[in-house]
Amino acid sequence: MKKKDIYLIVSIVLLAIIAFIGIKLTQKEGKRVIITVDGEIYQEATIDEEKEIEVKTDHGVNVVQIHEGQVSMIEADCPDQVCVKHSKISKSGETIVCLPHKVVVEITGEEKELDSLVQ
Repeated sequence: MKKKDIYLIVSIVLLAIIAFIGIKLTQKEGKRVIITVDGEIYQEATIDEEKEIEVKTDHGVNVVQIHEGQVSMIEADCPDQVCVKHSKISKSGETIVCLPHKVVVEITGEEKELDSLVQ
Protein backbone atom coordinates (compact mmCIF):
# COMPACT_ATOMS: atom_id res chain seq x y z
CA MET A 1 0.00 0.00 0.00
CA LYS A 2 1.09 3.50 -0.76
CA LYS A 3 1.09 6.40 1.69
CA LYS A 4 -1.85 8.03 -0.08
CA ASP A 5 -3.92 4.84 0.32
CA ILE A 6 -3.26 4.82 4.05
CA TYR A 7 -4.22 8.49 4.34
CA LEU A 8 -7.45 7.81 2.46
CA ILE A 9 -8.38 4.85 4.69
CA VAL A 10 -7.60 6.79 7.88
CA SER A 11 -9.64 9.78 6.63
CA ILE A 12 -12.66 7.59 5.85
CA VAL A 13 -12.50 5.89 9.26
CA LEU A 14 -12.21 9.24 11.06
CA LEU A 15 -15.14 10.64 9.08
CA ALA A 16 -17.25 7.60 10.01
CA ILE A 17 -16.36 7.97 13.70
CA ILE A 18 -17.21 11.68 13.67
CA ALA A 19 -20.55 10.99 11.95
CA PHE A 20 -21.41 8.26 14.48
CA ILE A 21 -20.60 10.53 17.43
CA GLY A 22 -22.62 13.37 15.87
CA ILE A 23 -25.67 11.16 15.46
CA LYS A 24 -25.45 9.86 19.03
CA LEU A 25 -25.07 13.36 20.48
CA THR A 26 -28.08 14.75 18.62
CA GLN A 27 -30.43 11.88 19.49
CA LYS A 28 -33.07 12.93 22.01
CA GLU A 29 -34.53 10.90 24.83
CA GLY A 30 -37.74 9.24 23.77
CA LYS A 31 -41.05 10.17 25.36
CA ARG A 32 -43.68 8.04 23.59
CA VAL A 33 -43.94 4.51 22.32
CA ILE A 34 -46.09 4.01 19.22
CA ILE A 35 -46.99 0.50 18.10
CA THR A 36 -48.32 0.18 14.56
CA VAL A 37 -49.66 -2.87 12.77
CA ASP A 38 -49.74 -2.80 8.98
CA GLY A 39 -49.30 1.00 9.07
CA GLU A 40 -52.21 1.64 11.47
CA ILE A 41 -51.67 2.80 15.07
CA TYR A 42 -52.40 -0.13 17.39
CA GLN A 43 -51.51 1.49 20.73
CA GLU A 44 -49.56 4.39 22.22
CA ALA A 45 -47.90 4.66 25.63
CA THR A 46 -45.34 6.78 27.44
CA ILE A 47 -41.87 5.38 27.88
CA ASP A 48 -42.10 5.95 31.65
CA GLU A 49 -44.90 3.40 32.05
CA GLU A 50 -44.18 -0.11 33.30
CA LYS A 51 -46.27 -2.45 31.20
CA GLU A 52 -46.49 -5.31 28.75
CA ILE A 53 -48.60 -4.89 25.63
CA GLU A 54 -49.86 -7.95 23.79
CA VAL A 55 -50.24 -7.22 20.09
CA LYS A 56 -52.65 -9.72 18.53
CA THR A 57 -53.09 -9.57 14.76
CA ASP A 58 -54.19 -11.83 11.94
CA HIS A 59 -50.49 -12.47 11.31
CA GLY A 60 -49.57 -13.55 14.85
CA VAL A 61 -48.89 -12.41 18.42
CA ASN A 62 -46.13 -10.15 19.77
CA VAL A 63 -45.51 -8.97 23.34
CA VAL A 64 -43.90 -5.55 23.82
CA GLN A 65 -42.43 -4.66 27.21
CA ILE A 66 -41.87 -1.14 28.51
CA HIS A 67 -39.58 -1.31 31.55
CA GLU A 68 -37.30 1.26 33.21
CA GLY A 69 -37.48 3.66 30.25
CA GLN A 70 -36.61 1.01 27.66
CA VAL A 71 -38.73 -0.91 25.18
CA SER A 72 -38.19 -4.46 23.96
CA MET A 73 -40.07 -7.18 22.14
CA ILE A 74 -40.03 -10.04 24.63
CA GLU A 75 -42.18 -12.55 22.72
CA ALA A 76 -43.25 -13.25 19.16
CA ASP A 77 -44.56 -16.35 17.44
CA CYS A 78 -42.83 -15.53 14.14
CA PRO A 79 -40.32 -18.07 12.83
CA ASP A 80 -37.18 -15.91 12.68
CA GLN A 81 -37.36 -14.14 16.10
CA VAL A 82 -35.32 -11.16 14.82
CA CYS A 83 -37.56 -8.71 16.68
CA VAL A 84 -37.11 -10.59 19.97
CA LYS A 85 -33.32 -10.66 19.54
CA HIS A 86 -33.23 -6.89 18.86
CA SER A 87 -31.64 -4.81 21.62
CA LYS A 88 -33.77 -2.60 23.87
CA ILE A 89 -34.60 0.86 22.52
CA SER A 90 -35.05 4.17 24.36
CA LYS A 91 -34.02 7.06 22.08
CA SER A 92 -36.25 9.03 19.74
CA GLY A 93 -36.24 7.55 16.24
CA GLU A 94 -35.29 4.01 17.26
CA THR A 95 -37.51 1.14 16.09
CA ILE A 96 -38.11 -2.57 16.47
CA VAL A 97 -39.75 -4.25 13.48
CA CYS A 98 -41.41 -7.66 13.16
CA LEU A 99 -41.76 -8.10 9.40
CA PRO A 100 -43.77 -11.35 9.41
CA HIS A 101 -46.42 -9.77 11.66
CA LYS A 102 -46.15 -6.25 10.16
CA VAL A 103 -45.57 -4.76 13.64
CA VAL A 104 -43.44 -1.66 14.19
CA VAL A 105 -42.52 -0.35 17.65
CA GLU A 106 -41.19 3.20 17.46
CA ILE A 107 -39.88 5.68 20.01
CA THR A 108 -40.81 9.31 19.39
CA GLY A 109 -40.28 12.65 21.10
CA GLU A 110 -42.98 14.70 22.73
CA GLU A 111 -46.42 15.08 21.16
CA LYS A 112 -45.63 18.68 20.16
CA GLU A 113 -42.87 17.37 17.88
CA LEU A 114 -45.34 14.97 16.24
CA ASP A 115 -47.92 17.73 15.70
CA SER A 116 -45.37 19.95 13.95
CA LEU A 117 -44.39 17.13 11.59
CA VAL A 118 -47.99 16.45 10.56
CA GLN A 119 -48.80 20.04 9.61
